[in-house]
Formats: sequence, C-alpha cells, structure tokens
Amino acid sequence: MSFTLESTAQFPDAEMIARAWGFDKVTVVPMRLHHGAQVVIRPSAGPEWVLKHCRVEGMNERRLEATLAALDAAGARLDPCFIPTVRRMTDGRRVLDFNGNLFYVMALVDGRRPTYRRERELAPVLSALGKLHAHGEGAAAELSRALGQPLSVSVESLWREQMEWFEWLDSKLSRRTEDLTPTGRFFAARHGAFAELAKQADDWLRGRLGKLKRVQCPLVLAHGDSYENNYLLAKDSSRMPWLLDLESVELRPVVTDLTVPLVTYGMTHRWPADGLRRMLDVYERERTLLPVERDLLLANLMFPRQWTRSMHCLVRRRPRQRMDWGTLRNLTACMLALPSYRRFIDQIKSGW
Repeated sequence: MSFTLESTAQFPDAEMIARAWGFDKVTVVPMRLHHGAQVVIRPSAGPEWVLKHCRVEGMNERRLEATLAALDAAGARLDPCFIPTVRRMTDGRRVLDFNGNLFYVMALVDGRRPTYRRERELAPVLSALGKLHAHGEGAAAELSRALGQPLSVSVESLWREQMEWFEWLDSKLSRRTEDLTPTGRFFAARHGAFAELAKQADDWLRGRLGKLKRVQCPLVLAHGDSYENNYLLAKDSSRMPWLLDLESVELRPVVTDLTVPLVTYGMTHRWPADGLRRMLDVYERERTLLPVERDLLLANLMFPRQWTRSMHCLVRRRPRQRMDWGTLRNLTACMLALPSYRRFIDQIKSGW
C-alpha cells in the first residue's frame, strides 16, 4: 500500500527532529497502513519512535503539553504501564510547534487492533480504561489546574448536547427526504421507531435524576477516542492493551470511553443483557461507577447512537449521492437488532 504525507512541508525534516529531540542521527520512514498523521523515527542506535502530528480540532501547544504531562503522571502509577512513553525535547518540553502544527514523539509499540465483537478482546480494553480512570485521579486534578477546567460538569449540558444532535437529524429528515435516494427514503421512513427510543432514553434519565442542571457528573482522565483502531493488543497477553492517539485524552465523564465499546458489542450480539453485564463488571473490577455515572451510561446505551450516526451520514450527503456500503450496513444492522434492543431497554427500565 502506498503512503502519502498530508503535506510534504508539514512534517519537520530528519535534521530538525534529531536536533529537537536529542537524537544523534535519524531516518524518517513513512508508516504503512496509516492515514498520514505519523512517521517512524529510526535513530542510528536504540529503539524506534513515532513522530505524531496532532490533529485534534482546537488543540494548542499549552493544552497538549499539559495533556501529555498528565499522561506521564498517570502512567507512573500503572503497573504495567500501557501508555507509550512520550519523549521530551532537549529543552524539556514534549511538544514542537512547527509551521503552526503540533508534533510529539512517542515510543513505537507493537501489537494488533482489537475487535469489540469478541469478549476476550473487549475485556482487556475495558480493564485498561478502568485502570486509567482509577489511577489517573491525581493526574486529572493536575490537568484541571493547568487548564483552569473544573472536575465536574452538569448532566444537563452533557445530555442536552446529545439530544440536540438527534433533534437536528429529526428536523432534517422531516424536510429533506425528497432529496434522498430510494434506499435513503426506505431508511428515513423507519426513523420513527428510533426517535421513540431517543425519547425513552431522555424520559428515563430525567425520571432518574430529576432536574439535570442540578446534578454534577465527575470528570476523569479519559482516553476520549475509544474506537478499536486507537488500541493495540500486545503480543504478551498478560499486558494491558496499548493506548494510541494520546492527544485525544481529556477531562471527560467515563461514559465517553465506555459507550462506543459497549454499543459495538451490544449491536454485534443483539444486545445480550448477560454479556453486557459481564463486560461492565470487567471495568468495575478496576473502578466502581458512581450512581450518576451509571445512570448516564445506561441512558447512553438506551439512546440509538449507531442509528443516529449513520443517519447523519445519510442526510449530510449531497442530493442523490449514492449510499456507501458502511452506512447501508450500519442502518441495516440497527433495524435487524431493533427487537432485541427494545428488550434490553425494557430490562434497563426494570433495574438491569
């Protein structure tokens, strides 16, 4: 597979890399099978490293420096540590601002991407997240002070953002179905069943917590981008999976890290209540969820997330554009899983 950098001028050259990070001499090698945000650094002696281009929207040098420092602090409390080492520059900083772009160097780690469809591969990811959240409390407090960010947020602000995301979709579908292809209109006609699930999730959470503005949810040092491609299962099965995309780490509620893995597993296996309980127990062996965190997580599991994401992709396309295979597959999977999804939601309401 060929590899093309985002821009030939975007990455610093080998000489600048060696000077900035204190290498004697380096060779810069494109990383195959990746999207151009990183290259491999091969020093004349010693292990290989990765030069990572940070592409998080709104990120600045101060925030990224504080984030990487927090990860260093959290990693020092993990045994074994599953956060790749971030190499400091010769001046003590971790971040290089080059032509308006931010770069950092981390250890090159080896492994393979997990799949959340298999319990034996999902379980170590959930265990690692539990350890990060539990042992990162001190680092989270330091990051909070460094960024002037509070360590809690109102549930209303979190939940309102999600519901507005769904309400935008509702509005677009009511006004733009004539622009969709026949296949798109087929799925749009079935949107009402998922709109009802979103309403049930909203009603359930408000029934559990009352006025959401008055309820605070704690923030933890969260990975923030918990899709499968951001972890590597180490060859040594006794290790925790490596965390990648370190720049995505942020102060967030635990639900940010747990929703994607649990929804992916649930969709794959038709929402098995016992299996989801086993997976949640894996996380809670490392860190017990607070009542407000549990309620927010269950509301997120009730909310039709995958349907909403896929329908957003459908609605945002230009009129009459052909539906891509991924969207078609996801929407079909949502429809096939709908009966079992409803049963799982009923179990949540009954005290699952």
